[in-house]
Amino acid sequence: MKTATKHFLIPAFAVLLLSIVPAAYAQVSSTDFANFQSNLQNLQTFLQQTAGSDANQLALANDLQNQINSLSGTQLYQVASSFNVGAFNNAVSALLAAKPTQRNIANTDPPGNLFNPNFLICQLLQQAGAATGVTLVPSDPSVVKALEVSTAVAKVAAVGADKLCDGVVVVAGEGTTLPQCIIAQVLDLIAEALERAKEILTFCDPVVHAAESEAAWQNTVTIDTDLATHDTNVANHLNQIDQHLTLIDTAISTQNTAIDADVDNRIVAVDADLGSKIVNTDADLNNHITSIDTDLNGHLNSVDTDLMTRAGQIDTDVGMQSGDFTLSVPRPVGLRELELRLKIEQALATGQMIGLFELPQAKGGYLDVVRSIVVDVINKMLAAGLSVSTASKSLTTGDNNVAAGQYKTAYKYYASAYQAAVN
Repeated sequence: MKTATKHFLIPAFAVLLLSIVPAAYAQVSSTDFANFQSNLQNLQTFLQQTAGSDANQLALANDLQNQINSLSGTQLYQVASSFNVGAFNNAVSALLAAKPTQRNIANTDPPGNLFNPNFLICQLLQQAGAATGVTLVPSDPSVVKALEVSTAVAKVAAVGADKLCDGVVVVAGEGTTLPQCIIAQVLDLIAEALERAKEILTFCDPVVHAAESEAAWQNTVTIDTDLATHDTNVANHLNQIDQHLTLIDTAISTQNTAIDADVDNRIVAVDADLGSKIVNTDADLNNHITSIDTDLNGHLNSVDTDLMTRAGQIDTDVGMQSGDFTLSVPRPVGLRELELRLKIEQALATGQMIGLFELPQAKGGYLDVVRSIVVDVINKMLAAGLSVSTASKSLTTGDNNVAAGQYKTAYKYYASAYQAAVN
């Protein structure tokens, strides 16, 4: 009974373990899984293309390819779910996109004999990599870091898968055909492949750095020798320049002496010529000044006579009596007469009360002139066909007030008549 129970429990435990393991897998999106499939194949291709005559690397690439081909879709998905596919995809993408750091060729001038780094076999690997589209020399630190992270993740997942495989084998007594064992083998190969990819990228790093260090040391010797040669050449050129400058200074001094003597002679000649010309110019100016004075005196006398005549005319015009308005007959208006009329019209237009304008001529005022201006304005407005409103009525009322001796009232009506005529 115990024996039968034991044989019954072992298969049951194995079935239970197999049913629990897939539930522990992480969920992987369809996009990440598709990228995982593509990058898994890319990693195998990278190993195959960079293997050359390396039998171990070719064997690794073939084993990885065989394991991939032997997996079903479900098993491949379980592999992807067993570790961080994001880190794996990132590492392989970085690996394929890796570009070596650009190494500049040594300048040829100056100096023309600089030593370029001797990369030895790595130079051939770099040329071979360029032909196949795979860049090898030197490695990119960010790519190496991504590979290290993905390798560590794959190793951790492989350890877990190995333990599951061992547990299943012990309990169920099965071989490596169990899914857990197959997944463990694939993860081991992926971790190994990633480590190999890192080794491929970093293989030439020590060689490159050593070659560049050697080239730098060699070039310091070359540059030091070149600088010494330049120092000697510069010293020789400076000596030649000093000699040329001495010759130039002597030539300039000689030329300066000759120029000074010539300038002195020319200055003496110019002084004599200027003295003669100044004397002649003085005499000519005196003659012209005398002639101009005579001509100016004649013109001034003529102007004086003309001014006296114009002054007499202006005095006659300005002296015309302010009350002498002949409104019915056009004639020239004197300045004083015009100014008086403008002031009267301004006072009438604004109704301004001015004492002299409110008194008749017999009392020493200009009320008669005020009335004649109002009459002149009314007549001109009517002649122009314009309305004067109540101007004539106000004028008549003003005349009646003058007759009655009401001069201030008469002035107000004259102002009303003026305003009615012009507004």
